[in-house]
Order: sequence, then C-alpha cells, then structure tokens
Amino acid sequence: EEAMQLNGLTVLLLFLLLEGPCSGDSTGISVSEIAATVPKSEKYYGDIRKFLNTSQPVWTYNTTKPWNVSCAVDVKRNISETDIIFNRTYYYKNDTVSYMVNGTFYAPIPDYFDTILTGGLGTLKQGWEMMLYLSNNSKCAVFNISILYPVEVTWYDMRVLNSSIETKPQLDCTDAYEHFTLKSSVRPRKIYFPQCQQILRKMPTSSTPCHERGGRDF
Repeated sequence: EEAMQLNGLTVLLLFLLLEGPCSGDSTGISVSEIAATVPKSEKYYGDIRKFLNTSQPVWTYNTTKPWNVSCAVDVKRNISETDIIFNRTYYYKNDTVSYMVNGTFYAPIPDYFDTILTGGLGTLKQGWEMMLYLSNNSKCAVFNISILYPVEVTWYDMRVLNSSIETKPQLDCTDAYEHFTLKSSVRPRKIYFPQCQQILRKMPTSSTPCHERGGRDF
C-alpha cells in the first residue's frame, strides 16, 4: 500500500510538472537556492541570450525528457538584460499544453551567461536550463534542463530555430548532442515533425497567467 501511495504521489507531481508553473504561485525555490545547484559547464560557447533573443519559434528537435511529449516549442514574448519571458507549448497525449515561463539569466562563472533560472510569471523558481553547446551558425543549441520542484528530474534537449527546422540540424550540433547524451539513461528521440507547425496556431497571443489546455490537431 505504501508503494502504491508513493507511485500515486509521483504521478501527481509529474502531472503538475507537465502542467507548467502558474503565475502567482507561492510554491517553488528561491533564486539563490536554484543558482546554488547550477554546475559550471565544461566549455563556454557564448551568451545564451544570443540564441534565445529571436523572434522565431525555437523547437525542441531531440530530447531525453522522461515522458512522451511532442512538438515542443518556445516563443519569446519579452526580453531584457536580466530576464526572458516566453510561451512554452507542446502536445501531451491528446492535449495541447501551453504556459508562460520566466527565465532569469544566470552566469555560473562571472560574466559567462549560459543559463536561465526558470519559473512562472511572478513566481519562485522551479529549475534551470543551461546551454551546453551553440552551433557554428547559432541556429542549433544543446541544453541541459534540470527541474528541482515539484519533483527532481533532468534531461537534454537539442533545440533548433524555426528557419532551419526543415533541414537537418548542423552536424556539429548533432555530434555535441550525442556527446552529452551518451550516458543518459533515457534514449534520445526526435519529437519534431513537419505537422508540428500547426501547434503555433494554438499558442496564446498574450501572457496568459497559467496554462491552457485543448485538443491536438493530429
């Protein structure tokens, strides 16, 4: 019975994680506590703002995320020297999940900004996303994502700008992704497909306070 309760709690926490952070939530971890968990990257490939400061949708092409989502895309809404606000949308089972994320730029090594500390709008933080590699043309990047609240989980994404999504990501980027996921317990899988472009029509046009759900197109 205890094991079943634990499993049920795990399922609930994963559900909350999939739903995304809600604006105004008082749950989470402080910026200083989250920052203390961020490792120093092996090599610095450039300012994360160079990749994220784009008007283009940013797609997750490959992932080791331990649950089945597809067509994951981020669209920037606002950016400053210290923060970025973007909409994150994806399909999970038969639903479209969409919510706003506030990322605070962070430099694990002084002046080397390769990380954002993530949470909802006006909330405490839930985790961090570190850019481990940026391709030669700055259109593809490898990310290490770590969520610390409400459940601890980590994975690796390869993310690509919309302008180059229909062609294969640059070889240097795919090689880097293979390097970082070599010892991953979850096998990398492709979650972008041409029909994913349809999900852009379902994205909110303004900063919604929480998540929205709806059906999927395919």
